[in-house]
Amino acid sequence: MRDLAAKVALSDVGLRKLLTRCGVAAPPQGYWNKVRAGKPVPVRPKAPPRRPGEIGRLRVDTRFAKVLIPAPPLSSEGPFASELVPESLDALYAQELNAIGRASVPKTLDASHKGLVQLLKQEQRRREKAAQSDWHWDQPKFDTPVGKRRLRILNGLLPALSKRGHDGDAYCPSSGIFGQRAIRFKGGSGPSGLAY
Repeated sequence: MRDLAAKVALSDVGLRKLLTRCGVAAPPQGYWNKVRAGKPVPVRPKAPPRRPGEIGRLRVDTRFAKVLIPAPPLSSEGPFASELVPESLDALYAQELNAIGRASVPKTLDASHKGLVQLLKQEQRRREKAAQSDWHWDQPKFDTPVGKRRLRILNGLLPALSKRGHDGDAYCPSSGIFGQRAIRFKGGSGPSGLAY
Protein backbone atom coordinates (compact mmCIF):
# COMPACT_ATOMS: atom_id res chain seq x y z
CA MET A 1 0.00 0.00 0.00
CA ARG A 2 2.82 2.37 0.89
CA ASP A 3 4.66 1.73 -2.40
CA LEU A 4 1.53 2.08 -4.53
CA ALA A 5 0.46 5.21 -2.63
CA ALA A 6 3.84 6.84 -3.39
CA LYS A 7 3.39 6.13 -7.12
CA VAL A 8 0.01 7.86 -7.21
CA ALA A 9 0.99 10.77 -4.94
CA LEU A 10 -1.25 9.77 -2.01
CA SER A 11 -0.58 8.69 1.54
CA ASP A 12 -1.15 5.01 2.28
CA VAL A 13 -4.09 5.96 4.54
CA GLY A 14 -5.55 8.17 1.76
CA LEU A 15 -5.20 5.34 -0.75
CA ARG A 16 -6.91 2.88 1.59
CA LYS A 17 -9.79 5.34 2.12
CA LEU A 18 -10.13 5.85 -1.63
CA LEU A 19 -10.21 2.10 -2.25
CA THR A 20 -12.78 1.60 0.51
CA ARG A 21 -14.97 4.38 -0.90
CA CYS A 22 -14.84 2.70 -4.34
CA GLY A 23 -15.70 -0.71 -2.89
CA VAL A 24 -12.28 -2.24 -3.57
CA ALA A 25 -11.12 -4.59 -0.82
CA ALA A 26 -7.54 -3.81 0.23
CA PRO A 27 -5.35 -6.56 1.73
CA PRO A 28 -5.24 -6.59 5.53
CA GLN A 29 -2.31 -5.06 7.37
CA GLY A 30 0.78 -7.29 7.25
CA TYR A 31 -0.42 -9.23 4.19
CA TRP A 32 2.65 -8.57 2.03
CA ASN A 33 5.04 -9.24 4.93
CA LYS A 34 3.45 -12.69 5.32
CA VAL A 35 3.80 -13.28 1.57
CA ARG A 36 7.53 -12.40 1.70
CA ALA A 37 8.04 -14.61 4.76
CA GLY A 38 6.30 -17.55 3.08
CA LYS A 39 3.56 -17.73 5.71
CA PRO A 40 -0.03 -18.64 4.82
CA VAL A 41 -2.15 -15.65 3.95
CA PRO A 42 -5.93 -15.19 3.98
CA VAL A 43 -7.73 -15.72 0.69
CA ARG A 44 -8.21 -12.48 -1.23
CA PRO A 45 -11.79 -11.29 -1.02
CA LYS A 46 -13.70 -11.39 -4.27
CA ALA A 47 -15.37 -8.30 -5.66
CA PRO A 48 -19.08 -8.18 -4.87
CA PRO A 49 -21.29 -9.20 -7.79
CA ARG A 50 -22.48 -6.40 -10.03
CA ARG A 51 -25.95 -5.15 -9.12
CA PRO A 52 -28.58 -4.01 -11.63
CA GLY A 53 -27.59 -0.68 -13.17
CA GLU A 54 -23.89 -0.98 -12.28
CA ILE A 55 -21.31 -1.27 -15.03
CA GLY A 56 -18.72 -3.00 -12.84
CA ARG A 57 -16.01 -0.44 -13.53
CA LEU A 58 -14.48 2.46 -11.65
CA ARG A 59 -13.43 5.79 -13.07
CA VAL A 60 -10.18 7.02 -11.55
CA ASP A 61 -8.18 10.19 -12.11
CA THR A 62 -4.97 10.60 -14.09
CA ARG A 63 -2.74 9.87 -11.08
CA PHE A 64 -3.46 6.18 -11.62
CA ALA A 65 -2.43 6.21 -15.31
CA LYS A 66 1.10 5.09 -14.29
CA VAL A 67 -0.12 1.96 -12.52
CA LEU A 68 -3.37 0.95 -14.28
CA ILE A 69 -3.99 -0.27 -17.79
CA PRO A 70 -7.13 1.27 -19.35
CA ALA A 71 -9.94 -1.25 -19.68
CA PRO A 72 -11.23 -2.01 -23.17
CA PRO A 73 -14.61 -0.50 -24.04
CA LEU A 74 -17.66 -2.46 -22.92
CA SER A 75 -19.14 -4.58 -25.67
CA SER A 76 -22.67 -3.77 -26.74
CA GLU A 77 -23.17 -7.55 -26.99
CA GLY A 78 -22.76 -8.08 -23.23
CA PRO A 79 -22.26 -9.96 -20.98
CA PHE A 80 -24.91 -8.19 -18.97
CA ALA A 81 -25.57 -10.90 -16.40
CA SER A 82 -23.92 -11.44 -13.02
CA GLU A 83 -24.88 -13.36 -9.88
CA LEU A 84 -27.41 -10.64 -9.08
CA VAL A 85 -28.46 -9.71 -12.61
CA PRO A 86 -30.27 -12.29 -14.74
CA GLU A 87 -29.68 -12.21 -18.51
CA SER A 88 -33.38 -12.07 -19.36
CA LEU A 89 -34.96 -8.62 -19.09
CA ASP A 90 -38.25 -10.20 -18.05
CA ALA A 91 -36.52 -12.03 -15.20
CA LEU A 92 -34.73 -8.80 -14.19
CA TYR A 93 -38.02 -6.89 -14.23
CA ALA A 94 -39.69 -9.54 -12.07
CA GLN A 95 -36.72 -9.58 -9.66
CA GLU A 96 -36.71 -5.79 -9.22
CA LEU A 97 -40.49 -5.61 -8.91
CA ASN A 98 -40.36 -8.27 -6.21
CA ALA A 99 -37.54 -6.48 -4.34
CA ILE A 100 -39.06 -2.99 -4.49
CA GLY A 101 -42.66 -3.97 -3.96
CA ARG A 102 -45.35 -1.40 -4.46
CA ALA A 103 -44.40 2.26 -4.51
CA SER A 104 -47.27 4.45 -3.38
CA VAL A 105 -47.63 8.20 -3.44
CA PRO A 106 -48.49 9.62 0.00
CA LYS A 107 -51.36 12.11 0.29
CA THR A 108 -49.28 14.52 2.40
CA LEU A 109 -45.63 15.30 3.03
CA ASP A 110 -45.94 14.89 6.81
CA ALA A 111 -43.67 11.80 6.81
CA SER A 112 -41.18 12.88 4.17
CA HIS A 113 -38.15 10.87 3.05
CA LYS A 114 -34.79 12.06 4.40
CA GLY A 115 -33.78 12.99 0.83
CA LEU A 116 -36.54 15.62 0.73
CA VAL A 117 -35.86 17.27 4.09
CA GLN A 118 -33.44 19.92 2.78
CA LEU A 119 -35.70 20.76 -0.15
CA LEU A 120 -38.70 21.23 2.17
CA LYS A 121 -36.61 23.44 4.49
CA GLN A 122 -35.55 25.50 1.47
CA GLU A 123 -39.21 25.89 0.49
CA GLN A 124 -40.09 27.05 4.02
CA ARG A 125 -37.31 29.67 3.89
CA ARG A 126 -38.69 30.88 0.53
CA ARG A 127 -42.19 31.17 2.05
CA GLU A 128 -40.84 33.27 4.92
CA LYS A 129 -38.83 35.47 2.57
CA ALA A 130 -41.77 35.90 0.18
CA ALA A 131 -43.96 37.10 3.06
CA GLN A 132 -41.57 40.03 3.52
CA SER A 133 -40.80 40.72 -0.14
CA ASP A 134 -42.67 41.68 -3.31
CA TRP A 135 -40.15 40.11 -5.68
CA HIS A 136 -41.44 37.19 -7.72
CA TRP A 137 -38.20 35.20 -7.47
CA ASP A 138 -38.62 34.95 -3.70
CA GLN A 139 -41.81 32.91 -4.11
CA PRO A 140 -41.78 29.21 -3.17
CA LYS A 141 -41.23 26.98 -6.19
CA PHE A 142 -43.48 24.09 -5.16
CA ASP A 143 -46.54 25.79 -3.61
CA THR A 144 -48.76 25.19 -6.64
CA PRO A 145 -50.92 22.04 -6.75
CA VAL A 146 -48.66 20.63 -9.49
CA GLY A 147 -45.53 21.44 -7.46
CA LYS A 148 -46.93 19.76 -4.37
CA ARG A 149 -47.87 16.72 -6.43
CA ARG A 150 -44.31 16.52 -7.78
CA LEU A 151 -42.94 16.49 -4.25
CA ARG A 152 -45.40 13.79 -3.19
CA ILE A 153 -44.45 11.62 -6.19
CA LEU A 154 -40.79 12.07 -5.34
CA ASN A 155 -41.60 11.19 -1.72
CA GLY A 156 -43.02 7.90 -3.02
CA LEU A 157 -40.12 7.16 -5.38
CA LEU A 158 -37.23 7.80 -2.98
CA PRO A 159 -38.12 5.02 -0.49
CA ALA A 160 -38.57 2.59 -3.39
CA LEU A 161 -35.11 3.47 -4.75
CA SER A 162 -33.64 3.19 -1.24
CA LYS A 163 -34.80 -0.43 -1.05
CA ARG A 164 -32.39 -1.24 -3.88
CA GLY A 165 -29.43 0.65 -2.38
CA HIS A 166 -29.87 3.86 -4.38
CA ASP A 167 -29.82 6.63 -1.83
CA GLY A 168 -29.57 10.34 -2.30
CA ASP A 169 -31.30 13.62 -1.88
CA ALA A 170 -33.40 15.97 -3.95
CA TYR A 171 -32.41 19.56 -4.46
CA CYS A 172 -33.63 22.51 -6.43
CA PRO A 173 -31.21 24.89 -8.13
CA SER A 174 -31.46 28.29 -6.48
CA SER A 175 -31.89 30.07 -9.78
CA GLY A 176 -33.44 28.55 -12.87
CA ILE A 177 -33.34 29.85 -16.41
CA PHE A 178 -36.50 31.85 -17.10
CA GLY A 179 -38.08 30.69 -13.85
CA GLN A 180 -37.49 27.02 -14.64
CA ARG A 181 -38.42 24.72 -11.76
CA ALA A 182 -36.39 21.59 -11.43
CA ILE A 183 -35.62 18.88 -8.95
CA ARG A 184 -32.48 16.87 -9.35
CA PHE A 185 -31.76 13.63 -7.55
CA LYS A 186 -28.21 12.99 -6.41
CA GLY A 187 -27.58 9.30 -5.93
CA GLY A 188 -24.62 7.50 -4.37
CA SER A 189 -22.69 7.46 -7.61
CA GLY A 190 -23.34 11.02 -8.78
CA PRO A 191 -26.18 13.13 -10.15
CA SER A 192 -28.84 11.28 -12.02
CA GLY A 193 -31.70 12.53 -14.06
CA LEU A 194 -34.89 12.73 -12.11
CA ALA A 195 -35.84 16.08 -13.55
CA TYR A 196 -39.19 17.76 -12.98
